[in-house]
Amino acid sequence: MTLSGNISAGLPEASRRLAAAWFAFAVAALGVSTLYALLLIASRTPGVGALLPGHDFFYSALALHVDLSVIVWVLAAGSALLALASPPRAAWVGWLALALGVGGAILMALGPLPGQVEVLKSNYVPVLRSWPFLAGLGMFGAAAASMALRTVALLRPWKAEAGERPAMLAVYGAAWGVLLAALAAGWGFVLIPGILEPAAYFEMLFWGPGHILQLANMLFMLAAWLWLANAPARGTPPDTRTSSGLGAAWGLAAPAGRYGSRVVLFLGVFPLLAVPALLFAYPPASAEFKTGFTELMRWGSWLAA
Repeated sequence: MTLSGNISAGLPEASRRLAAAWFAFAVAALGVSTLYALLLIASRTPGVGALLPGHDFFYSALALHVDLSVIVWVLAAGSALLALASPPRAAWVGWLALALGVGGAILMALGPLPGQVEVLKSNYVPVLRSWPFLAGLGMFGAAAASMALRTVALLRPWKAEAGERPAMLAVYGAAWGVLLAALAAGWGFVLIPGILEPAAYFEMLFWGPGHILQLANMLFMLAAWLWLANAPARGTPPDTRTSSGLGAAWGLAAPAGRYGSRVVLFLGVFPLLAVPALLFAYPPASAEFKTGFTELMRWGSWLAA
């Protein structure tokens, strides 16, 4: 399997169609997030804001703008990379996950419609306390986790061609990162008492998963840059508009056959090994839990960034 140059060239049609659908979903989510950015302005415009649902639509629009442009857009685009890298087997899982994710994103976008909706400005995932938003968020999270699980089950990065191995390893590590974030969310749901004040509850619930996703997003970024930077090695020169930005990535991709996999392991995959230790060593409400994930993101992503 080769992903260099034209990333989808030579891939099975099933993988290409699934990846294209996930990319389309990602772009659509980004477009809707832009719409909510415009609604932010409208909500503060005299006469217009009164027409929008809720007593203060500004914070609802702000939360949805962040969630759609950071959570949905990034994970949907990452899921497209997972579809490209994974063998075409069990494509139905990817399509089912896509349907679940699209349905979840639609419910999230409809979150403010009940009217008086409380907005909780928790880190990483701002929350609207309405059943459409919470149900949609859960559906989208399940969709992203399903795509990651499919990749972990099917992809064998160590069997890839030498020039492709670092990018494949980055995708494989990103899939594990998404799964670990889902595990952290589930673990927090079990351990964090529901009697907490809602703002504190969601802050604790998403603290671990939010930090883990930063590592997964970094690995998705590494994979994309490695595929693009490796294009000259395959005889496919990059577009002149982007070639100036590939120099640093080319320095990593050029020695891919010998050193690239080790670099990717060091930069992005190894930090994920600390996640289970943090999850099971400290309760989510502890200072050690909060500090541990902060330091993991700080030291686990800065080299690659």
